[in-house]
Amino acid sequence: EQAMRETHLTNRLGENGDVARVAAYLAGDDAGFLTGTELRVDGGVSIRAHVPQAVVGTGIGPGERVAGG
Repeated sequence: EQAMRETHLTNRLGENGDVARVAAYLAGDDAGFLTGTELRVDGGVSIRAHVPQAVVGTGIGPGERVAGG
């Protein structure tokens, strides 16, 4: 299981609630101006190859800096 977690940039496996929260957002008024986009609910797996190795598996979120980076 740890090896699977480390393939995700979030350093955790996805849960049903992760997808449910995205679905609720898309169904709500806050997404009223959102059209024609693709939202990947995959914990960062799809962009892993494009992220510096120092970040993979750390759970570092978007916009956060890696020490020395």
